[in-house]
Amino acid sequence: TGHTNSSGFPTTPDAYDTSYNGGYDAFVMKLSATGNLVYGTYLGGDNDDEGHSIAVNGLGNAFITGHTLSSDFPTEGAYQTNQDTTDAFVTKLNSPGSALAYSTYFGGCSVDKGRGIVVDGSGNAYITGGTSSTDFPTTPDAYDTGFNGYYDAFVTKFDFGEPNDVVEFDPDNLPTDYNMSQSYPNPFNPTTTIEFNLPKRSNVTVKIYNVLGQQVQSLVDQELSVGNYKVTWDGSTFGGGHASTGVYFYRIVTEDFTETKKMVLLK
Repeated sequence: TGHTNSSGFPTTPDAYDTSYNGGYDAFVMKLSATGNLVYGTYLGGDNDDEGHSIAVNGLGNAFITGHTLSSDFPTEGAYQTNQDTTDAFVTKLNSPGSALAYSTYFGGCSVDKGRGIVVDGSGNAYITGGTSSTDFPTTPDAYDTGFNGYYDAFVTKFDFGEPNDVVEFDPDNLPTDYNMSQSYPNPFNPTTTIEFNLPKRSNVTVKIYNVLGQQVQSLVDQELSVGNYKVTWDGSTFGGGHASTGVYFYRIVTEDFTETKKMVLLK
């Protein structure tokens, strides 16, 4: 990852963003072991955006942090959607580099920059960088909740959560068509199960959205072979919170199939 102001920067046809957006754009590239371009994508808005650090989990998802001056930096399931002066950003790309799994601004009223990121085996991302914001987001029990002057370091942990365990069932009855069933139970509390069928090997995402169209959780984001699968949602959201009572939508996306269904969470 890094930054570019080249309108002809090398991208791949199925990349998340193949067009230069203006100013400096962050970029994300994956090279094969032999040095061939697997994917290349722009990442940014109409002002300056820079990628400073990248980490990759065992599923091939790329986690990027840096800083942005763009008011239209791309977000997905974001912790923050508003931009003030220079903000840090945290972005998670799916393994093919074709879509955002998560992307958020992160900062306060002044200058905030993400400089380093690592990811653990449970899907938590740890970001460090610098801030001059007096209102930089902290948690109540944090080691230091007060701005100390001029430019402070920060350490922040995001609970992205690895995609839930995807369980294959009925291996002797392979499907011939794509399908996603109604979740059960529905309404539910505390968990519900979603079943789907893949007639060929596919890159699969299953995401949960609220009635405003905001992503609240990602259940599946990986390549799966032909088969029948199920995954469970326990009502958890990005950041380790829990969804409130209400209507939610779950959506499956593959290269050849998209479907959305509704479910209700009760407390």
